[in-house]
Amino acid sequence: MFKKYRIVWLLLLLILCAAAVPGKKVEVRASNLRQLKVKAPCLSMTRDEIELKKGKRKYIGMLVFDAERSDIVWSSSNKNVAVVNKLGIVKGKKVGKAKITAHIRGTDIEETCEVNVVNYKIYRVKATAYCNCASCSGPGHPRTASGTYPKQGRTLAVDKRLIPLGTKIEMNGHTYYAEDTGGAIKGKKIDVYFHRHSDTGRWGVRYVLIKVFYDK
Repeated sequence: MFKKYRIVWLLLLLILCAAAVPGKKVEVRASNLRQLKVKAPCLSMTRDEIELKKGKRKYIGMLVFDAERSDIVWSSSNKNVAVVNKLGIVKGKKVGKAKITAHIRGTDIEETCEVNVVNYKIYRVKATAYCNCASCSGPGHPRTASGTYPKQGRTLAVDKRLIPLGTKIEMNGHTYYAEDTGGAIKGKKIDVYFHRHSDTGRWGVRYVLIKVFYDK
């Protein structure tokens, strides 16, 4: 294990040296490391976790030292969710999580990367705002259509024919959930919940992009 991390630090040192010489490129190869008397086979994933859209492909970046890429065996813990070919290119098949493993043949050296396969669509929607007052929601409606108590920064009212209740939604870099409905919320329109009625006026009417994550 110590040798493995020593190799990584040596690689980082070479990269830093290259950056310190202006106008000169230094290519880091396995042969460079051999000159430093690094002989133990090693591999390292560039990321521990990736997000992959259903039906799409993505290469898992990897650094390999003192081993041929043809010696690397790739596998998936759940082929129903994600599959990987011999080049380390992963394809998302259905929503879920799978662990992708790269193993150097004939050794006990391996690295893993967790793949989170998601399915989403991006919509441009008309976004209005509401609160729980009688003016916005009518009297006697403390709970949302999904049975939760509404919360600012979490609750959105949607057309459940387009976005099922409980669906995760990203808007302006923040995560919300489809928890409520409304008589005027039809099609590509959403209502953003606020605790105070004055905040709904400040929000007004906006057109925004939202990313809607589906379960299938």
